[in-house]
Amino acid sequence: MERIYLDHAATSPLVESAKKEMLYVMNEVHGNPSSTHKEGRKARKVLEDYRAKIAEMLGAQPSEVIFTSGATESNNIALNMGRDARLLTSAAEHKAVIEPATHRPIDTTFINPTSIGNIELESVKKSYVDHGMISFMMVNNETGSLTDIATIGTWAKSKGMLVHCDAVQALAHYNINFAELDIDLMSFSAHKIGGPKGIGVLLRKSGLEISPMSVGGGQEFGFRPGTENLIGVSGLAGALSDRHLNSSLTRFMRNELLSSLRSMLKHRLILNGGKGSDVASGHILNISLKNDLGNWMNGDTVILALEREGILVSSGSACTSGALEPSHVIQAMCNDRHRAAASIRLSFNHHLPKNKLDTIVSAILKASKVIGDS
Repeated sequence: MERIYLDHAATSPLVESAKKEMLYVMNEVHGNPSSTHKEGRKARKVLEDYRAKIAEMLGAQPSEVIFTSGATESNNIALNMGRDARLLTSAAEHKAVIEPATHRPIDTTFINPTSIGNIELESVKKSYVDHGMISFMMVNNETGSLTDIATIGTWAKSKGMLVHCDAVQALAHYNINFAELDIDLMSFSAHKIGGPKGIGVLLRKSGLEISPMSVGGGQEFGFRPGTENLIGVSGLAGALSDRHLNSSLTRFMRNELLSSLRSMLKHRLILNGGKGSDVASGHILNISLKNDLGNWMNGDTVILALEREGILVSSGSACTSGALEPSHVIQAMCNDRHRAAASIRLSFNHHLPKNKLDTIVSAILKASKVIGDS
């Protein structure tokens, strides 16, 4: 049976450009970048060359690029900043932001997103009291909802706040120019854009001192000790060079799929998120389904039924999809636990052929009928 992978928001297969760079490092670069001998100096040069390339693609200075093990670590390092300041964030953030936010010594303020899942500046303004830091994601990992972090960041900086943005889901689809943003810290992960797992980036504005969460080495400007993952860095650089920014194809597929399903399922389908390009990324579609009686269909059951048809989707964040608790993101949007438990996420990349849309629609219709009749 042919399998159609629609879980790119969880992880995306390694792209050829990433493989090429990784194979070069694995075959040709054997030294530790901290060693002073010839092989070490070669490794250091290769590392810094990749750092410069990645910085250029993200609109940053090389000294602003800190390599980490992934976005979870990047988020934790970022939120370890200003721990004596009150943090303002949202209830729809990734758990890698929500959980460290709850462990800060001063209570964190969590605001709810709109009904389509984004964060509006007015909500931030209304919640602001004496906060010293904000943290909002640019593209929500479960719904694809788009938050205007540039505008929010500019307002927050006018109040003297530290600004962090989890930009993991934005990286593959939007141009990031760190120099032009009123953002102090941004988190990224390679494997969401076709790079390897285990490597990420924290961008830090020049002059901003970071409190390292671990000690024992001077790597990464002293902010993240440990021997650098040069193979991972090379794969990240390769994947970044192969991005298809603002891909009209993924948005076309998302909207076509949504339109087809709505025409057939009608009131049985509820969109979790927005539709337009101003409020939603084009690579994520999150829906909840009802049966003919109007009862919500369990999302995990739908996912298993779709897998039997060769369609691979998820119920939200891969980091929490094994949990029994329904999506905290959908609950924050609509305050409906049953709708949250019914949610499924389909996420695309530009490699999906258009002619597979009918297959996907047929599989979802079949799965909804089988479950609805059971």
